[in-house]
Amino acid sequence: MAWDELERDRRLDALLDTVDSPGVSALLHARVMATIAPGRPSLVRQHPWWSGLGLVGAATVGAAAGALCMSLLLAPLSNSAPPGSPDGALSFRESAFVPPTTGIQEED
Repeated sequence: MAWDELERDRRLDALLDTVDSPGVSALLHARVMATIAPGRPSLVRQHPWWSGLGLVGAATVGAAAGALCMSLLLAPLSNSAPPGSPDGALSFRESAFVPPTTGIQEED
């Protein structure tokens, strides 16, 4: 844009800033408000107990997830199977690719 167009726009903006427009009449405001459809109330307003139920549900899921996480993290510490037992072959301490030990000492 050219500088003269910007100057013209600034003068017009300043002129419009000085004009005081009347407010909207009460009759027009009432007509506009009458045409607005009423909104549906939210589920929390219809059933206020749902918000508490949601909190309890979220807490229950969080507690279950925490218990599962702790059981998976503590599982390697609680492995008490004897060395030759098939139950201890695929524990978290041993790799799945290492064959389980038989517990019998091989003689050379």
